[in-house]
Amino acid sequence: MKTLKISLIALLLAFSAPAFAQEDSTASNDDSYYEEGYAGYYDPLEGVNRQILKFNNVMDKYVFYPLIDGYRFIVPSQGRKVISNFLRNLKSPVDLANQILQGDWDGMKNTAFRFTVNTFAGFGGTLDVAAWEGYEHESEDFGQTMAVWGIGEGPYLVIPFLGPASMRDGLGYGVDGLMNPINHYYNNTDERHIAYKLTAASFFEMKNQLSDFEKSQKKNSFDYYSALRSVIYQNRQSEIADYKKHKSNGTSRFVPQYEEY
Repeated sequence: MKTLKISLIALLLAFSAPAFAQEDSTASNDDSYYEEGYAGYYDPLEGVNRQILKFNNVMDKYVFYPLIDGYRFIVPSQGRKVISNFLRNLKSPVDLANQILQGDWDGMKNTAFRFTVNTFAGFGGTLDVAAWEGYEHESEDFGQTMAVWGIGEGPYLVIPFLGPASMRDGLGYGVDGLMNPINHYYNNTDERHIAYKLTAASFFEMKNQLSDFEKSQKKNSFDYYSALRSVIYQNRQSEIADYKKHKSNGTSRFVPQYEEY
């Protein structure tokens, strides 16, 4: 698993290296490429990205979508919800670590509470008991953490199999995998196959959740590549906006805020 993750990071760096070379000549005097308010991703590798997206679309059509259709046919909706809850609960330590790094103390308390309650009262996280009490899931990743730290998003990439992301977010996902304590545990035992299976299950669940949206976009978009790039950008801006909300209110997430839930 460690080799797989390191290879992923190397792949991201390989795609981004020529982008940085081109970016130096165009963006060195224009920091707007790296401001969160910029109207869209900087996309110097659009030609390459479009070809990778075509490859991903073929894989979706002939591999992933048929598997997803079979999965939905065999597993009822409630069963799929249980699986989704379980995998999301397993990611809680990563969410928690990123909230600590961001100084998001309220989010940290929320995630710690959810993980404790769902693990013990929710049968290992298969039931989202905490949500029944109003403690909703807050997804965090190291890409968002780097954004909070002021690190620019970098060029837009389409990664084979995995899909679109900025360089910052792509590297962030790699870091999330590296600091996942569950992966570390199984990678140091004779049961590494469990870590592989959990990673594969998480990837498949991500594809399952995105498939309906992807099909709709492919069907209704004049240019699926541009539409997807725009949606991804807006979604990431929305996820990062919580930090900006604190700044606009004159507070900092790096100072503990002891507000009641």
